[in-house]
Amino acid sequence: MSRSLTDDLKRYVERLNCDLLGIGRVNGSAVVVCGLRISDSVIDDAPSDEYYNLVITSSRMLDEIADRIEKFIVKRGYSARAMPASLEEGFSHRVAAASAGLGFIGRSGLLITEFGPRVRLASVLTDAPLICESSERSIHRDCLECGLCIESCPAGAISEKGFDRAACEFYNNVVLAEGKRYGACGICVKVCPAAHRG
Repeated sequence: MSRSLTDDLKRYVERLNCDLLGIGRVNGSAVVVCGLRISDSVIDDAPSDEYYNLVITSSRMLDEIADRIEKFIVKRGYSARAMPASLEEGFSHRVAAASAGLGFIGRSGLLITEFGPRVRLASVLTDAPLICESSERSIHRDCLECGLCIESCPAGAISEKGFDRAACEFYNNVVLAEGKRYGACGICVKVCPAAHRG
């Protein structure tokens, strides 16, 4: 593992204005995960067109950041693959971020970070010999188990058994669309009290 490459990468990513940065491992590959904090004022009004637009805009920003990280790594002679922020199948930014010590997966299926679940993520997979730093962070690692996400989910996608992605996607892509709303609910993100823990 290369401390100098890891430190160089971290310094580079700091200049890209990420709110979160971590390095973990997924299926034997190093993964660089970056995140942007979502504005409290926008989340507090979710679901809304403004929240949907924020999701789209932050995804584009994160994709650009991930592309820059990929190029940084490739220029140093390693392979890298940016995983788009909006990727929903075959790869989990949340699992990658948890492996990088940025947070933990709560009952809602959301990544709970130092900002609660109010973040958007992108990841870069690489064969570069980066140092995984998951053990260097101290995030409070248990869901508050308050049940607010379960009670508040209009799709019934969150239960004691876990998160039902299909129910969430149906609600976002069909029910909200029928009501002439965009497809990003965000209520589980809004109600999670972990965003207000200090």
